[in-house]
Amino acid sequence: AACNQIDPNPPESWRRQRPRDCAGMRAYCKRHRGSTFQFIETALDVPPPCPGIAFVTVIRQPWTRLESTQGKLGWMFPNASSLIKGMQPGDNPLADSTGWNYCGMAAHAPTCQPQFKAGYFNNYYIRYLLGLDEGATIPWDHVGEEHFRKAVAILESFDLVVPIDYLADALPALQCAIGPKFDVGLGDKPGGRYGWTTKHRKTDPARGRCEFQAVAERHSVERKELCDLFKAHNEWDMKLWDWALTRWRARSGDCRTASA
Repeated sequence: AACNQIDPNPPESWRRQRPRDCAGMRAYCKRHRGSTFQFIETALDVPPPCPGIAFVTVIRQPWTRLESTQGKLGWMFPNASSLIKGMQPGDNPLADSTGWNYCGMAAHAPTCQPQFKAGYFNNYYIRYLLGLDEGATIPWDHVGEEHFRKAVAILESFDLVVPIDYLADALPALQCAIGPKFDVGLGDKPGGRYGWTTKHRKTDPARGRCEFQAVAERHSVERKELCDLFKAHNEWDMKLWDWALTRWRARSGDCRTASA
């Protein structure tokens, strides 16, 4: 797999290498031993469609994603809260003065996101989908309906968008999306030949809305504070999650395959 990790920081090497078009995506994979799979963790600088390339994503409820992937690093909570409380509408999210880089020399600290910096805590999904040139430069709290509509249009061009709640049901859709050249091992047994997940993990809507009580313990209090701040500054990412859920539930089951 050709992966482009967001760490270590600084990210200059990725900025030099990042693809700008479909041909650039293929060239990037070719430099990585001819991989046929690319995992884009930084920003979607090349949106679909690309001939012969399937675009697939799994989307999570924004707060529960942040909580589960970064919450293990307890020091994120007070630091990120301090960052958000220090931002004003219109501020430049890329300014180092925001305090975004509180991770120091931590070996793996994606919460200190060097591509979007403070913008990582302000509608990151939409910023990611719009790419670095546009998404990373949107001033703080200035993501709006126009950006949301652009992000929806990009996701509608994907071959497959799966809310994580329905990942266990998505293997046939994945096979459809990538086409007959690659066998994901559907088979006759649950999870197929390669152990695709069969567990349904439903997102707790109340938790996603920060409707939980903090217990009298420091990390719990800090978690609740950050959740409330995050909710107040991520309205459009929340809407994008709701859109993805509604779209999946209404899908007809039609097979959509990557363009030849």
